Amino acid sequence: MYPGFSDLTITGVPPNTLLCESPSWYPQPSVTWSNKTGNTTSLVNLTNTTFTPSLDNMFEVNSSLKEVQRNIQYTCVIQNQLAKAEGDVIWTASGVKTQTRLDIISSAHIPLPPLCLLCVLCFQLLSPLV
Repeated sequence: MYPGFSDLTITGVPPNTLLCESPSWYPQPSVTWSNKTGNTTSLVNLTNTTFTPSLDNMFEVNSSLKEVQRNIQYTCVIQNQLAKAEGDVIWTASGVKTQTRLDIISSAHIPLPPLCLLCVLCFQLLSPLV
């Protein structure tokens, strides 16, 4: 199984729930929600997170945060040892405003797929002939 990660999306579900979703992660990541003050403890009982295995053994991540207050910034973080996806969201009177980012933490543990490795080896073997 090859490691994987993907960006996240955050949407609002009226009246006061936020959804944080990302389609492909391996190995299984962790998910945390925090608010502008960095408080995660009081949000734990308001979250529900599921990891659904897909056909390619990746995990689809779905996390919800209930009882969201308007005009307060919340952050959803999906992270494993390879990558960290973060989304900031604020629910205002005019709607949900989001900003997301995906950071690669370590590429050292990402193995090359066998076909790419074969291409590299073939190139190295043939390069003296060129």
